[in-house]
Amino acid sequence: MAECRGTDAQVLNMTQARAKAMLMELLGEYSAKSFQSKLGDLLQKEAQHGEVCDESPGRWALAEECHADIFARYGFKSGTGVERLRPIVLISKKFPDLEEKVQKLWKLLALKSSVTELFTKVEEPQEISGSSLPAKRVPSKARALALQAEILAAFSAPSFQKKLGEISRRHVANLHDEACKAELDAMMEKTKLEIVPRYGYEASPKGLKDLEEDMQQFDNDPDIFVNAVAIEEALFPYAQTSRPFVMDKAVLGRTGSKPTTAFTVAKLLRKQLAAFSSPSFQNAISGLKRSADVEQACEGYYHLKGRAELALPVQRRILPQYGFQGSRAGVLDMVSHCSKFIKDPEVSRLFDAINLKLGMTPRACARFRDTACSFPSSERPDRSNRPEPAQTVELSFASFTAGSKK
Repeated sequence: MAECRGTDAQVLNMTQARAKAMLMELLGEYSAKSFQSKLGDLLQKEAQHGEVCDESPGRWALAEECHADIFARYGFKSGTGVERLRPIVLISKKFPDLEEKVQKLWKLLALKSSVTELFTKVEEPQEISGSSLPAKRVPSKARALALQAEILAAFSAPSFQKKLGEISRRHVANLHDEACKAELDAMMEKTKLEIVPRYGYEASPKGLKDLEEDMQQFDNDPDIFVNAVAIEEALFPYAQTSRPFVMDKAVLGRTGSKPTTAFTVAKLLRKQLAAFSSPSFQNAISGLKRSADVEQACEGYYHLKGRAELALPVQRRILPQYGFQGSRAGVLDMVSHCSKFIKDPEVSRLFDAINLKLGMTPRACARFRDTACSFPSSERPDRSNRPEPAQTVELSFASFTAGSKK
């Protein structure tokens, strides 16, 4: 009974985003070719010795190898055999929108009984006194995305947006003062502290710091990056005040100094590569290439009209974290600076990988590397306060070479 109450409490405290993340992880494991093959062989052998029942020990011993860690990460550590699915049944009752995924999970496990038949005594989870089992820290990618989804939903809520607008109006005369910063920081921190305990973190500044450290493992993941951008854009009323988003480090990124080693340069380049690899960005690049003229195509898209405008919104969110301006001048500075490390094999590889994502052919990538090598940062003029040549409008990472176009 105590174990059931613990499971009920866990489900009661789950958001739909978190429940969906757990189901997606389970579906991923159960749909794996190796699992399905082993399950099919096992059930076939059992069928030769009589009718196969849903409580078959062999089925659940095999399933336990797949789902034990997943259930534990979400705080469900009790139950054996078919009882392991109790939280799934509770989730299906609490979140009807997830019923389709629950049914798919049932099918992958080859269960004959329906959800309601297997757990006839399961009711919707009720409020239970006492604390629920703690969630395990260190998120998987699915849980990290679920966490971001909750933060995005909270920041997009009408009540939050209303308060955001009030802060902006109150401090419109002096948007850079400490009072404005402190008020906004406090509001965002309060909102996040209501969410992070569900993911195993303390509801304290230390918990937010731990979260920031854990999320760094996803720095180069395009899906995580896209969500981070969406969270930033949820603060758009505040963005209209032109204040930089530097105070919310756990969500919006970290400011920093220019990289001084090949290792840190590679980290900067990997982050750009991840962002440029997103499906939406790649679709946009494909569209630009389809619209390109013959000359651009013959050059291997070394120059590509519209690329700078497409890439700059991505780069302006990354470059300030590494000490560069979030502008075209900052892009030029970044490429010049990074080119000093281009003899490092990993840096050279990342230069090519980025330019491939930006639509260049391998030959154009090599041309870009050669040009970048010939203009070290110290020899380039300071262009931060001057308009850039018209040619650079057509380029992004390759805007460094705009002057070479004839």
